[in-house]
Amino acid sequence: MGEQFWWFYDVIVAAVVLICIFLTVRKGILKASAAIVAYIFAVFISFSLSTTFAERITESALYGSNVKKMNYTISENDYAAELSSQLNGLGYYIKVDRDKIEEFYLSGEDVDNKIYTYIKNMHSKQFDDEETFLLKLHNCYAVSASNFIAKKLSPYSAEYAAEQIRNNPEKYWQFMQLLSDDYSTKTAAEFLVRNYIQSPYTTLIRLVIYIIAFVILLIIFLLIAHSFSRNDHTENGFFTIFLRIIIGIGKAAAIILAFAVLVRLNVITGDNKMLFFNHEAIDKTYIFKYFYSFIRTW
Repeated sequence: MGEQFWWFYDVIVAAVVLICIFLTVRKGILKASAAIVAYIFAVFISFSLSTTFAERITESALYGSNVKKMNYTISENDYAAELSSQLNGLGYYIKVDRDKIEEFYLSGEDVDNKIYTYIKNMHSKQFDDEETFLLKLHNCYAVSASNFIAKKLSPYSAEYAAEQIRNNPEKYWQFMQLLSDDYSTKTAAEFLVRNYIQSPYTTLIRLVIYIIAFVILLIIFLLIAHSFSRNDHTENGFFTIFLRIIIGIGKAAAIILAFAVLVRLNVITGDNKMLFFNHEAIDKTYIFKYFYSFIRTW
């Protein structure tokens, strides 16, 4: 949805570059140089601050709350029934035994093979090969966990957890085995939060810190830069004009990077299906996708 609006991002990139070049060329070389130093300082310090404090804030302010929410979700819902429902929907026209599935994953050993053998023996017709089935099974793990997480936490954290589980399903066995504790689900909740939920929330906090720090620091540094370059005058030599164009492009890059952070925030706090803020549209862009990819992998 909204893929046809991919051009929206590159138009903004082009507009920012042209405006920054136009404004910078009109300034003297001293003002332009002081300004780009301000932008560089603002970018690097903002990155440093957001990286340093995001994890600390997530750990101190959100970890306990997220564990409580997941503990409640696990204790109030039947995970074995959820996973069994996902398995029943694979298209094999079977109805798995909820207790049998629970027995397999609580063992914590060779879970995939046990479920594969069990369902294969139930299926009278030609069955998928093991590799194909395991891909479907791992997706069942991912969707089951995602559904549980999304009940109380953000859709992005649920999506992130699902992707991690698909990539490393064996690690997820540890969570399922922890559900064997009949007296408390807190250990299972802590495992889920620590391994699958903490990281996306840290990412969210990091992006918010970056935007706030960048805006504040840029204003401060630009004021300082302006005070040091009041007596500057515009020179129209070829070299100085060329240098100011390069400086203008550099300033534009910093602004586009901040815009990419804002877009990333909108994507992960939304559902990736909004009209403009979705990965499909961004991936089709010619220029903006490189800025966004940098922020996405940060």
